[in-house]
Amino acid sequence: MVQCVHVKKAFLLGTIPIMNILYIAHSSSVYGTGKVLIDLLKYLDKKKFKPTVILPDSGPGMEVFSSIKINTMVLPINPYWMPTSSYYYNFLKAFKKRVDALVKVIEEENIELVHSQTPYLLDGAIAAKIMGIPQIYHVHYLFDKFPEPPVLKYLRLSKASYGKMIDELSDAVVVVSNAAKLSLVPFVAENKISVIYNGIETDKFIERKNSHLRNELGLSDKDFLICTISRISKEKGLEDIVNAANIIAEKRNDVKFLIIGDEEDKHYAKCLKTMVSSQNLSHLFLFPGFRKDIPEILSQIDIFVMSSKNEGLPFVCLEAMAARKAIVATRCGGPEEIIVDGQTGILVDVNNPQMMAEAILNLLENEKTRLEMGSRGRLRVEVEFRCSKFIRNIESLYIKVYSKYGSKERKCSPELAVNILNEIGELGMKVMEHDRLIRGLKDFEALFKDNFLYRTLRACYGALSSKIKH
Repeated sequence: MVQCVHVKKAFLLGTIPIMNILYIAHSSSVYGTGKVLIDLLKYLDKKKFKPTVILPDSGPGMEVFSSIKINTMVLPINPYWMPTSSYYYNFLKAFKKRVDALVKVIEEENIELVHSQTPYLLDGAIAAKIMGIPQIYHVHYLFDKFPEPPVLKYLRLSKASYGKMIDELSDAVVVVSNAAKLSLVPFVAENKISVIYNGIETDKFIERKNSHLRNELGLSDKDFLICTISRISKEKGLEDIVNAANIIAEKRNDVKFLIIGDEEDKHYAKCLKTMVSSQNLSHLFLFPGFRKDIPEILSQIDIFVMSSKNEGLPFVCLEAMAARKAIVATRCGGPEEIIVDGQTGILVDVNNPQMMAEAILNLLENEKTRLEMGSRGRLRVEVEFRCSKFIRNIESLYIKVYSKYGSKERKCSPELAVNILNEIGELGMKVMEHDRLIRGLKDFEALFKDNFLYRTLRACYGALSSKIKH
């Protein structure tokens, strides 16, 4: 603790020019929140900040961070969504080991601040508390609407209780929109929350004349192409696009729909494709899956559509605007802060395919409006959502948090909490093993009772008992 305070004073006085920051990522993806982290570390001022990244696995993010010369390590710290009890009890059982590993990294790399990419990662926050250094959470979604991780059930925590824990474990919380801030204010002190919009590299999105996408998909240059880029999962509301397409198809026969993204929810993806088929729309829909060439794809579409039920700040909307495309998006949180309704796009209600269809038809029938919206959208991104602005705001927050952090008296014992979680995991695994043995005995009992010899002996015993009684 004393060493950290001395380092802090030296940094602020300028005698130590670099602040060492540990970034803890919840996935090794290069899209979504992964893309935000990559851009942040790519353009972070390396004369002031030295980043070290912890990834949960050696996925595609590892290669990208290595290419930009970022010190990167792998620790299996992603607890989230695995559905089985055994996974979570093992996760809790190994919690102490993971925290100890992070403490070791903090010591060896002389880390002065921890930046966790999601509030559902406890490991880094606990390690920061143990080492007496500040910790920042980054929230990319609406906390009150985000699906509740099953791990909370095993910790016996409500989402509200977990929200309070975020407050206790953080020295600052970055949110990507005012909508995300409002979703956290009931749980986290408002003065801890900073709204910092994501930014994008606008130079990647330039007009291209080639039509490789249309050629690849067998489309004519005369076809209007409506595109969405999204994980294929229930909260993305993609069924509304299908229903809107059904309405549009009654009035036009020159419109195709492109749904790009991983099938994260296999069951939902299957139902979505069945829905397309049952409405006789298969000839209008294309599902090319995951694509890396997003700037090229956006350059060749006519309208971008987003149908999500809730969003913190959808990165893909910023990309579509940077590509000068008019947008139709749902009023689901973040889009209202990106899109100026009627100027850079059209906002529609969630779960309202009729309203979505009308907005798309309006843009299809008015080329001038569509192009003007695209141009105004590009200008808005360049002013409000540039990557450089995002980076500078984050850097300013680091310095602000670091300058205010001192030898704070702990309100709880992090080491005790780690040991308790470890004990819960061990006891949970023992209970599951006992349950497995009991189920095995019951199965054996059922098999034994179904055995011919058992039934014969039981019949003989019954007859003998009857004779003795008489």
